[in-house]
Amino acid sequence: DCSSNGEVTSIVYYKSYIFSGHSDGTLKVWEGSENILRLVQESQEHTKAITSLSILPSEEKLYSGSMDRTIRVWQFRDGLRCAEVYDTRDPVQNLAVASAMACFVPQGAGVKTLSWNGGTPKVLNPSKSVRSMALVHGKLFCGCNDGSIQEIDLASGTLGVIQPGNKRILGKSNPVYSLQVHDGLLYTGSTPLDGASVKVLNCYMNSIERRIYLGVMLCEDFLTTVVAGWVQIWNSSNYNLVGSIPSAAEVRSLVVSADLVYLGSRNGAVEIWSREKLIKIGALQAGGAGCRVQCMAVDADGDVLVVGTSDGKIQAWGLT
Repeated sequence: DCSSNGEVTSIVYYKSYIFSGHSDGTLKVWEGSENILRLVQESQEHTKAITSLSILPSEEKLYSGSMDRTIRVWQFRDGLRCAEVYDTRDPVQNLAVASAMACFVPQGAGVKTLSWNGGTPKVLNPSKSVRSMALVHGKLFCGCNDGSIQEIDLASGTLGVIQPGNKRILGKSNPVYSLQVHDGLLYTGSTPLDGASVKVLNCYMNSIERRIYLGVMLCEDFLTTVVAGWVQIWNSSNYNLVGSIPSAAEVRSLVVSADLVYLGSRNGAVEIWSREKLIKIGALQAGGAGCRVQCMAVDADGDVLVVGTSDGKIQAWGLT
């Protein structure tokens, strides 16, 4: 129970460690397996909410973005230590990192890029209010508040439209809550009149097929975006509808393992679906009424699911 630190805003799983960011700016490190979590270390160097966490496994570095207008780089080989601080001049609402740069969502429109070597940040996609993003192999995928999804080639600056935006219906927007890239299919989320959908589209780069999931966690080469309601799966080469997950939940987060799809809802429930058969096989209750599932992560083997909720709790579920 981390309710004294506010909401759990971000979770990442790396090796045997779980890193959690909180709305009061606290960063915590946990050791966990199955239903046991042990707090290893915590830091309160951020002065405002941590909005996102990201890890570069090749460098064993953790990056945290915060509303205090900084990105912090953490070393954790011999305990958690803040090694560098970057002034972004804008609140960081979302963060994606690569070895040479960071991309972050400021308070206004667009996405800003920041080189680790310094220089003035550049603004990309300035006409869009970006809600979520993922950075994979030099391609930045943006999910926006109007339901649109773009792909930006960071080397050339070329912007491609994966899904166009939708006009507000009855004054309601249909944001793409999160993005994931994993192994070649495109899962997109939207909220049409008959409910939300998540589309899966195919895109390939350098003759390598890629999959895009709309959800919560960045994993290999899949991009995932999530909005409320139904999850629909589309053929990525011809864009035909090939399947759907008819969840009745208002989906706020999604994470995918080798065999399962987890849907985190606004009411604290996590639905578990078979990735192959697209049937519901179970559910977990991570929080009560009015408690949102804010973030989720699974370990590399898919044996442990970690859930962070708006009431400040972190739960680790052993999956058998």
